[in-house]
Amino acid sequence: MTKSKQHGKRLRQEGAIKRTEASLLKWEEEFKNPKVDDDFKRLIKKKIERAKTCLLYTSDAADE
Repeated sequence: MTKSKQHGKRLRQEGAIKRTEASLLKWEEEFKNPKVDDDFKRLIKKKIERAKTCLLYTSDAADE
């Protein structure tokens, strides 16, 4: 893709990576909280998995 057609794609990806990393840290802290019930922990665990996968693929695309 030419530079003129990207329209800030790299900047958007970098911003998305930073936001996802921040959310991931928050979810990992909530997951460690003993007061959280099992259903909520299950949801948080799935969110953590999705965020890690997203970061993996997004950071690979941003490196290109």
